[in-house]
Amino acid sequence: MKLICQTSELKDAIMNTQRAVAVRSTMQILDGLLIEANQDILLTGYDMEMGITCRIPAEIIEPGKIVITAKMLSDIARKLPGETVSIEVDDQLKVKIVSGKSEFQIKGREADTFPVLPEVAKENELTMSQATLKNMIRQTIFAVSTDEQRHNLNGALLKCAGNLIEMVAIDGFRLALRREESPVELPNLEFIIHGKALRELMNILLDDKAAITLYTTMNHIKFHFGNVTMVSRLIQGEFMNYDSLLPSSSQTQIVINTLKLQRAIERSMLLIESDNLRYPVNFKNEDNVLVVHETTNVGILHEEIEIDISGDNFDIDFNPSYFIDALRAVDDEMISINFNGQVGPCVVNPIEGDKFAYLIMPLRR
Repeated sequence: MKLICQTSELKDAIMNTQRAVAVRSTMQILDGLLIEANQDILLTGYDMEMGITCRIPAEIIEPGKIVITAKMLSDIARKLPGETVSIEVDDQLKVKIVSGKSEFQIKGREADTFPVLPEVAKENELTMSQATLKNMIRQTIFAVSTDEQRHNLNGALLKCAGNLIEMVAIDGFRLALRREESPVELPNLEFIIHGKALRELMNILLDDKAAITLYTTMNHIKFHFGNVTMVSRLIQGEFMNYDSLLPSSSQTQIVINTLKLQRAIERSMLLIESDNLRYPVNFKNEDNVLVVHETTNVGILHEEIEIDISGDNFDIDFNPSYFIDALRAVDDEMISINFNGQVGPCVVNPIEGDKFAYLIMPLRR
């Protein structure tokens, strides 16, 4: 195999496909990237749960394929001095990488032992902008459960019906729901995408209107956008009935500036030592003022924020990290927060519409 390509394009392709490389596996071949040279170059990373391929243009002098340890290839690519790079493989699987006046010689592996990614038929198709999907992931991913005993909550539910797309994540203490309207009628789809796949996908997607297309089968989902394709195993099982968790009314509603509340909670967390996260942040109202209060063995924070309020007075404790995660996901300047007493769920909503909902359970005293 021998090829020449742009160094920058190779580095980007390695960075994207390396996200799917197995960290620990009994199959040693999975710590490598598969490089296939035909009309162009196809790089593949695969950990048997998620696979990512990236296709880049190249001058193919001699077709072929090779597996190279991902970390070694990535480290070399980042340090290459030239605008172009040549990769040549001999019959003994020795790989010569040349760029500018630098030349590396490393050992490759037989490509035939690299597993093949699952085929995902072009069925159950859904297309949206990359920016839309990236934002939906960003605004829900923090609530995906990491408890392996709750396997069906280790991912986010993506649900389509009519003209509405919903993404939902629940970890047992909070819920994140993001809605997006589609200009076209959508197929009725409902599936759970693993949290790891969503995190890696979010890091690759662009913040623009370029399209991404999703295809699903019973067991897998495929994302195709630009020169990248990701295939991931879907989580099987029933997702929690999230509609029943969202209260239809509230005892108290306040309207508050999102950033002011976020900054106040961040300041309160300065008093919580990193190895001691048991301290709650307290919210209570004094007329049209929200008092944010934190008391720890380090010190005390007292901060006041103006609010519009309707309903009962309140005095409630929350996990500050959970509230911060929700507020950081909100792009709106002002939000509505609906309280339901010291033990009922609190829900963060937009002032108008229902494009997002963040449910956070209070901490019991």
